[in-house]
Amino acid sequence: MRLGKECGAFFTGTIKGTTSLSLFLIIVATAPVTLLAHPPTATLFYYVEEPAALVSALTHLNRISVIAPQVFVMDREGFVFGEVNSELLESTRQQQVAVMPLVINRGFDQEVIHSVLDDPSKMQRAIRYLLYYASRDGYWGIQFDFENIHASYRHQYNLFVEEAARQFHQRDRKFSVAVVAKHSDRRQDYSESFWANWAGVFDYATLSRSADFLSVMTYDQHSRGTPPGPVAGLTWVKRVIEYAVSKVSPERLSMGIPLYFRSWNSAGLRGGYGGFPDVVPMLHRPGVVAGWDGNGQVPWFRYPADDIEHEVWYEDVRSFRAKLELVERYGLQGFSAWVIGQEDPRIWVEISRHVSIRRLLSAPRKDQKDRDG
Repeated sequence: MRLGKECGAFFTGTIKGTTSLSLFLIIVATAPVTLLAHPPTATLFYYVEEPAALVSALTHLNRISVIAPQVFVMDREGFVFGEVNSELLESTRQQQVAVMPLVINRGFDQEVIHSVLDDPSKMQRAIRYLLYYASRDGYWGIQFDFENIHASYRHQYNLFVEEAARQFHQRDRKFSVAVVAKHSDRRQDYSESFWANWAGVFDYATLSRSADFLSVMTYDQHSRGTPPGPVAGLTWVKRVIEYAVSKVSPERLSMGIPLYFRSWNSAGLRGGYGGFPDVVPMLHRPGVVAGWDGNGQVPWFRYPADDIEHEVWYEDVRSFRAKLELVERYGLQGFSAWVIGQEDPRIWVEISRHVSIRRLLSAPRKDQKDRDG
């Protein structure tokens, strides 16, 4: 998904690799995979075009069911542009890893998605473009990640998803939808702006009847516009998932897992965003005070710099493990992790030891006969 996420919208973070991290990635990539008795889990990792993301993806494809690059952008006329990294695409073909690119409204611009939803011909154009790309490059499917849609467009969005899913399924492709995290369908339970522009449009039950699965974006519980706190505290995540499974079969749900941090500061400056590799040096700054939030099952730390107090909430292998346990407890299809390259590298050992990875059939290769015609 993302450029980064603010109540459902995203901001790109810069990832800085290190030699020691690269060595660790190589070590964990060669660790033996232990398959357990519980049903296989679909491990979906989102991908953005960053050097660290490509290195991690190529290293760990054997632990990934679906790689989901955020590469396609739709404009206000329904034209779709983008391309998956050719090296990544070739590696997924060799290792039979499913590819499911994301399509977003450019800049998560509300006027862009509304323009398309207001015109059935534009919706059809977008679907044709996506089917063309899927056929040309052999994608397993496509995920809609349209965000910042006004709640009044709920019916139109349901119809867009229904029609896209119908056409993808006719061509033996999969289709999924990323949905903003909700814990109820009552507008009074949210701020007016969040319900109107982010959460209200998503009708979990109706969308799940069309899509093969929903990726529930259970992250950004706290973000730039809130006081400091967990990106995805476990108590909050459980509340969202309990609502989701009351509307959708667990087998059609993929739980979002953040791999990134957010930071706040006492000066009221714009907060920070990044991955675990960025956290490691910050933990060694002078004056760091680190802790663990027992309710949220997430780590945090504070440090002073230039007379400003900084507070960071992040994700590590411990918080990842706690979220994996929720996937198993609720019998979900799997998880959707944002974003590869930002992770604590120890999660790959965790996956190897405790996750039976679901292997999915790839879409027909571009050089094979296809019914897309």
